[in-house]
Amino acid sequence: MKKLTAIFAVLALLAFASPALASHWNDITVDNDNYAGVENYVYVGASTGGNDANGGAGSGAGDGGSVIDSDDDNTGGNGGNGGNGGDGGLIGTGDAGAASFILNDVNFNDTDVEVDCDCEDVDDVTVTNDNDAYVYNYVDVVASTGNNDADGGNAGCGCEGGGDGGSVIHSDDGNTGGDGGNAGDGGNGGSIGTGDAGALSDIVNLVNTNITRVRR
Repeated sequence: MKKLTAIFAVLALLAFASPALASHWNDITVDNDNYAGVENYVYVGASTGGNDANGGAGSGAGDGGSVIDSDDDNTGGNGGNGGNGGDGGLIGTGDAGAASFILNDVNFNDTDVEVDCDCEDVDDVTVTNDNDAYVYNYVDVVASTGNNDADGGNAGCGCEGGGDGGSVIHSDDGNTGGDGGNAGDGGNGGSIGTGDAGALSDIVNLVNTNITRVRR
């Protein structure tokens, strides 16, 4: 008898509590507050440039010999010729490529409110999304195969012509100083062949996205 009385008391309590739980749903409030700061500093560089293939400079020529305190009909020796400069070399480079990709996905809120009870007292469903964000993208993408030099070399003497002729000093008539040598020729310029240069930058900023679903 006592056992049956206890079971009846529990059933009565559940029957009383169920309407109280159902009537508890009065207001539903969802508040999303977001703040974000994103700064991207990107430098991407690729280069096959800055190459040199210059020809060598020719050497200077020797001066002619002088005749000093001599009798007639003496001739100074000729100056030697300068050597020629070597030709420039050959440079071949591959391709230069630089790429940058930035993806910023900031402040994404996905709110799903479901009231799946048999409640009739749900008065208000309030969803508030407050978003604040700043996004700075600083991108520098550089690809280069330039700034190459393939110049010919300089002639061997900075003066005009080759070496100086020899002098005749304190000598009788008919004496001749030697001829100056010829300066060496500068080398031919080299050859430079570079590949392609390509630069690519891609930036995607997806900021402050709010998706709200309310189902009753």
